[in-house]
Amino acid sequence: MIDYTYSQERSLASCQFASSYYTPEELRALKEKWKEEENRLNNSNICGFDENLGAKEVSTKLPSIDLPQEQRDALQESAKKYRFGQRRAIEREAQKKSANKATVEVYADMIKVRVPTKNPVKGGGERKEIKCFSVNSRRRLIQKMAQWNLDGVYSSFLTLTYPCLYAASWKIWKRDIEVFFKRLARKYKDIIGLCWRLEEQKRGAPHFHMIVASEGSICTCGTQEMREYKGHKRLVHKHDCIIHQFRKDIALMWADVVASGYKMAGGDMDAYAPEYEKHLSAGTNAESVNSRKQLMAYVSKYLAKVEVCESCKGKNVVDSVCRNCGCIQEKDNSIQGWGRIWGFRDLNGELDFAPVETVELDYEEAVNLKRIVRKWMKARGNVKYAQRVNGMASYSVLGLGFQSENNGLVKRMLSGVKAGLFAAHIPPLGPLELGTVLGVSFQERLQMGLYDTRKGFADGDRVITPLGRAVVSQVKHCKILGRLGVVVYLDTPQGNGVRLAAFDVWQVRAPGNAEQVSLW
Repeated sequence: MIDYTYSQERSLASCQFASSYYTPEELRALKEKWKEEENRLNNSNICGFDENLGAKEVSTKLPSIDLPQEQRDALQESAKKYRFGQRRAIEREAQKKSANKATVEVYADMIKVRVPTKNPVKGGGERKEIKCFSVNSRRRLIQKMAQWNLDGVYSSFLTLTYPCLYAASWKIWKRDIEVFFKRLARKYKDIIGLCWRLEEQKRGAPHFHMIVASEGSICTCGTQEMREYKGHKRLVHKHDCIIHQFRKDIALMWADVVASGYKMAGGDMDAYAPEYEKHLSAGTNAESVNSRKQLMAYVSKYLAKVEVCESCKGKNVVDSVCRNCGCIQEKDNSIQGWGRIWGFRDLNGELDFAPVETVELDYEEAVNLKRIVRKWMKARGNVKYAQRVNGMASYSVLGLGFQSENNGLVKRMLSGVKAGLFAAHIPPLGPLELGTVLGVSFQERLQMGLYDTRKGFADGDRVITPLGRAVVSQVKHCKILGRLGVVVYLDTPQGNGVRLAAFDVWQVRAPGNAEQVSLW
């Protein structure tokens, strides 16, 4: 029997074969039955209930089965609750999508995604005495450095140490660094500001690390020279570079400041005289910064270094005592009571920590951005933080900024999300899908040419591989490795005579004029 309910126009006239099977009288009868069935379906309610009907009317619409009146009333109430719950769920979803618009703040080397919540977390409160450079303090320092906009300015590293004889009071150390800041600002007018960190050496002496931002560079040699130094080759500045004079000025300035502080503390200046000469020659160091990557590496290794326990190698050391194993670190002084141990300082200008750009995303765009960012973090090895981000409404990610060394990846992420190109349920455009599956990662889509006018790889394309020129045989997604692979047919066979080879997608690039050829 033919089922007319699945016809395209939902009428008997759409069935061209109907006249060959039925007489005109039978067709008229079928039309009438068709209209009656349509009217019955249009006027029927969900579960046979109507909100305005009472229990008596509902009972008449129920099938002719023997049900107690209490059970019929319970069915009516459950149907009403079900319809009410469905409407509330739809309203909540619509309100969530319209109200929860995410704000993406793009900084120099990080992004912050803020999503408004019903009960926002309120921070702050009264700050207590600083006992150590904790892991949370390290995180705040690195995030603040990532927000520091150094576009158009030059940066350099400074290291200041104390000699064998120095003042024992931490107040004298804070006085020394404050005097050094003032002298540095008077001596060099082009220095805008700096970031400083006070740490304790193994011998108990204080030690300062600084990152200085200035309008002019302290290195004028351009490219450094490779020279032999103590049996090792290293890059050194040319003899006419101004960094040599800068190092001399910093060394003299810091040696005088420390000597005056030691004298203020009541030290013996006659015994300090030989230490002054040693301190003048080996008490400071200055080096120029070549890139943002080098800057953040220095911050992670030196400026934001956390004290490590000598026994268990743990990083939970507070007041020279390891909280993990309980051992006491052998040091003369304790960081407790020193006050602030890191900060930023404006000298002849004002440091810029404002976001470079702020982008608003709706609910679905924010979800797609989080998915892309998590895949990007997993590709870099940050699997644990990627799992944490999945359960966080607001989050921040380092390495995604306008000054990050990844060819403006954050710009392509945001533009792709706004255009709807990188949602996991949307297949990539172009010939990418030949031999692949959906859900390709963001970096692989970019490598395959899904932005600007770059051409994607397809069967028969001419490409350049690490083994020479070749023709693309197929593009496959390896589920075990979780990445795209390109199988090619090499123009020149290898040493064993094999001409088929497989590469990762980022190892293969298209030549200037890609030429379509027949594979076999």
